[in-house]
This record gives sequence, C-alpha cells and structure tokens, in this order.
Amino acid sequence: PLISLLLIFRFPPPSPPPFSDSPMPEAPAPAMNGVGPAPAAPGKSDGAAAPETFGTSVGIIVPPPDIKVIVDRTAQFIARLGKPFENEIIARNGQNKQFQFLFPENHYHAYYLDMILKRKERLKRKAQRSQRRRKAEQPKAEQLKAGQALVLEEKQKDEEEAERNRMLMLWKRLTIS
Repeated sequence: PLISLLLIFRFPPPSPPPFSDSPMPEAPAPAMNGVGPAPAAPGKSDGAAAPETFGTSVGIIVPPPDIKVIVDRTAQFIARLGKPFENEIIARNGQNKQFQFLFPENHYHAYYLDMILKRKERLKRKAQRSQRRRKAEQPKAEQLKAGQALVLEEKQKDEEEAERNRMLMLWKRLTIS
C-alpha cells in the first residue's frame, strides 16, 4: 500500500479533458480505503452526489508543493502589480517548466487564476480596513489638534498672567521705594 501511494504522488495528475458544452458523466463515488463507497456528506441526500474536487473549488487542481509555492508567490505579485508584470514573467520565463501554469492550456492555470482573485480580494479588504481606520482616526486627530490648541491657548494665558503679575510686582516695588 505504501508503494502504491508513492507511485500516485510521484506522477503529476492527468491534464483535464478539452472543454465541451456537453455535460460531464457522473463519476462513481470514491472508495474509502478500498472498502466501499464513501459516505454521503452530512446534510446532502444520496440522490445528489457532490462533484469531485481536487482543491477548495470545483474543477481546480492544486499543484504539487514545489510548483504551488511558485504559483502562490507569482499570483501574489500579479494581484499587486497587474497584467503587465505577468506579461513580463511570460516573456522571461515562458519556456521554463515551472512557469507553465501561466498559460491557459496548463491544468494548474485555473488554480493560478483563483489565487489571483483571492489575493485581489484580500488586498481590497485590507485597503477598505485601512480606509475605515483612517476615517475613524481622523476625528480623533482633529480632537487632538483642538485639544492641543486649547493647551496652547491656556499656556499663552498663563504666560500673559505671569507677565502681568511680574509687572505688578515691579510696579509695586517702584511705587513703594
């Protein structure tokens, strides 16, 4: 059994069939440890079998770990820097086998596009959070500025009063002598 597992993980998954408009035939439920059909997922009836998936989304094949790292990092940069950066990567590394996921005919391309979308959504949420935080901090900053203005005003009044008291003391000394 261990050797058969090693053989399964040693070879890359088969490429998906070409796209067609005809519906895909129903696949039999996978067996668990070779004992029989897998139990139905909770909350699902036996009549509606869930489609087989390899990743978190239907029809997306997750690449092996060595390629997945490259795909994830590339998707992160493409989400941030855009399509021109992707074109530059294709121009520089188009012949490299590690970057074949950049091409639509590759079976990891769907995973790559999905990762770009997820990264863009994450960047958008992060920008929205920072914008909300800035809006929330803006009144505080204005209050702080107003508070600083009050402190400066009070300090100026104190200095004026101290100057007045000094002048009065000086005046009293001059008038007494």
